[in-house]
Amino acid sequence: MKTQLAAIAVGVTALTALPAASATAQQHASGEVVAEHVSVQTVLDGAMGPVIKGNQHRLRLVTDIEGMSDPRHAAKIQSYYCPSGARITNSWTSSRCVYRGTTFLTYDRSDYRVSGTMRSARVVGLVQTGKTSLIADLTLRAYGDEEVGGWYPGSVTQSVEATVSGELQGATVRYEERKGSGIHRHERA
Repeated sequence: MKTQLAAIAVGVTALTALPAASATAQQHASGEVVAEHVSVQTVLDGAMGPVIKGNQHRLRLVTDIEGMSDPRHAAKIQSYYCPSGARITNSWTSSRCVYRGTTFLTYDRSDYRVSGTMRSARVVGLVQTGKTSLIADLTLRAYGDEEVGGWYPGSVTQSVEATVSGELQGATVRYEERKGSGIHRHERA
């Protein structure tokens, strides 16, 4: 799972590697928070209304888009219609499922919060599509140890893997696909 978080973090920052945790990086964190971000990658079950077709959806919501070549891909829903017994996961689609489209999302930066301890985060509010607003109510809960490193000069970055629960416009997070998200904090060194 740590490599999956590292892969998400690398994609978020468009860098090639997450340095290993070090006592030096921890000692130089000033405690002044520069930015906090979440990365959600999960599968949702259920209908999402008339605008987003399908009954199973891959949700990707990465709030740190700095350095991304195409920021649209940081927030999107890939939707499928799957008959009874057929499923999608974060990385696989049953041949019985029919692709229904990709919807790109935008959001207000005030719609997500990271707790002071980094053990939880919330994404609550309206997520916009080109045609409508979707109601998001997602909770991230950290598990495992924080990874600490310096992603760019003058900062210390803390990241922790997280599970996600909740719903987006009535479609709920599938329990089996709740892992693979993360909580991230950048502090001035």
